Amino acid sequence: MQERHLIAIYCRFRDDDRTEGMDNYSTFPEHVINRVDKARDVYSRLTASHPDSEYTRIVFFGQKSIEALKQYGKGIGLPDEKIELVDCRDIATMAKKIWSRIKNNNSSARVYFVLSNWQWVFLDPLISVKDDLYKFYFEGAVDERHPNEIELDKKKEKVAKIDLKESKLANLLDKVGGSLSDKLKG
Repeated sequence: MQERHLIAIYCRFRDDDRTEGMDNYSTFPEHVINRVDKARDVYSRLTASHPDSEYTRIVFFGQKSIEALKQYGKGIGLPDEKIELVDCRDIATMAKKIWSRIKNNNSSARVYFVLSNWQWVFLDPLISVKDDLYKFYFEGAVDERHPNEIELDKKKEKVAKIDLKESKLANLLDKVGGSLSDKLKG
């Protein structure tokens, strides 16, 4: 199936790979549940505003416990047939998996990354790409944890970098065009 809209939900949280028996979504931290709630909002917005919503996929990126989060997603209105679970250890891995999935796509892909509101810095190089074939958006979910807890999570992440060979030329032309445009104006 052709994918034009991907909603990528980052479901990892500190120490989730060591957690056993998380078969009930109520045992998940609130900031992770907030990400799934935000994904539902994004999905609702997309289906209401795009006539091609049948090409939308919702991808949960996480470790062994994401099956319970999928059940939660279904319970709040995400359609089961559009949900996919993908193993992922960090934000950079998630970005690489998304890139390998869309780079040979025949239609322009839009990716909506759903993470906690402070995690945008790890996707900034990707979000700032200007290319007609790929559009990357950041959807921040509320994370009301203590700043010390957030700092511990920050230490396990790294900035997502992918090889955008096709986009480097487009970015260069965009910069040159912008520079010329500014000089012509005056």
